[in-house]
Amino acid sequence: MSGTDERLTDFDLEEVPRQRRSKAWMDTLTSFYYDFDYRVPDDFNTGSIRGCHAGDLAIASLVSDPMTVFRTREHAARDALDAYFVMLTDGTKITLTQRGNESVIENRKFTLVSTADAYSYYQDNRTSFNNLLIPGGVMRQLAPHIDDTVANTLGDKPLERIFYDYISTLCTHFDDLDGRARDLMSRQIVDMLGLVLDGADHKSSATPIQEAHYRRITHYINQRFTDPALSIGEISAHFRLSERYVQALFKRHDTTLTKAVRVRRIEEARRLLRSLGASRSAVTQVAHSVGFNDLAYFSRVFKELTGEAPSQFTTS
Repeated sequence: MSGTDERLTDFDLEEVPRQRRSKAWMDTLTSFYYDFDYRVPDDFNTGSIRGCHAGDLAIASLVSDPMTVFRTREHAARDALDAYFVMLTDGTKITLTQRGNESVIENRKFTLVSTADAYSYYQDNRTSFNNLLIPGGVMRQLAPHIDDTVANTLGDKPLERIFYDYISTLCTHFDDLDGRARDLMSRQIVDMLGLVLDGADHKSSATPIQEAHYRRITHYINQRFTDPALSIGEISAHFRLSERYVQALFKRHDTTLTKAVRVRRIEEARRLLRSLGASRSAVTQVAHSVGFNDLAYFSRVFKELTGEAPSQFTTS
């Protein structure tokens, strides 16, 4: 972590003319955090943020009318931001999806996503929540398996509840602290989250080498999932591993490589469908862009994993 930085943000849309509120909200959030696209309803009216940067960490409290946020792979490639965005909600439902995982957080739960990859976020109601932005390199030193926990819901275990309460209290009182105190608090936050994830991310009996292979393969899938030719044979050859060994790696995580690829493709399809709408041409375009050559097969897999057809999903 770097030295103290006393950049403070205190912004409320009540001070902005109604016709300019949507753009002002977008500009404020991207300035405080990073680039993304977003969508709000025509009657979007309420938004406020109180936050600060302490060293390399950002912490903030927000209140916002319904909105949907898309962090695309193009955004990630353009700004090359390597960080983890941690979101904590006090009750109202928020949904985040990344890398085939979907986390629905509400009632004192939290989750995290990586800014180095695409993700989507949406809330259906006016919502208040706290959040953190933590450097990726720092977190991976404390929790090497952190990428296995993206878009997983946390908050049920005792240490997770302590972390939630600590962040909530800090968000209420951070503007009472001087810059040096904020910097010290930021270090404690990182250490505490490392402890939380150290207990949350060791779920298999795999050896460290097996876990390293698994993470490298899942990262490769995340980079190549749009290629229709991606297969266990191609992946095994790329990493010079046997197909049986690769299958065993995924079995330890209660899944298969084929399912992991399909889940990642459908996650991206859901994100694209929210942006493009419900037309048949849009569904066809999305199917091809995420690696499906057969539209009927895409629709079948989409319904199997989400419970609804692609055209129904876009209008839900």
